Amino acid sequence: MALGLYYSFQRKKMASQRRQNQLRRQRNLNRIYRRYIRVNVNNGTLRLIANIPQQTMNDPLIAQFFNGFSFP
Repeated sequence: MALGLYYSFQRKKMASQRRQNQLRRQRNLNRIYRRYIRVNVNNGTLRLIANIPQQTMNDPLIAQFFNGFSFP
């Protein structure tokens, strides 16, 4: 009788340890995945900013406003 209770306790303990290990593994994977995603989002954003075409304006009033020179 006592041996049956011992094995029952051991099974519960092993199941509890297995669940704790699964949770620990999942937390570690989540931490790694969050870090990986954050880096990729930043790299993607920087790549998009770098590829924005240059805007050129040929408006003399805007050129005067920003550059401070006068027109003849």
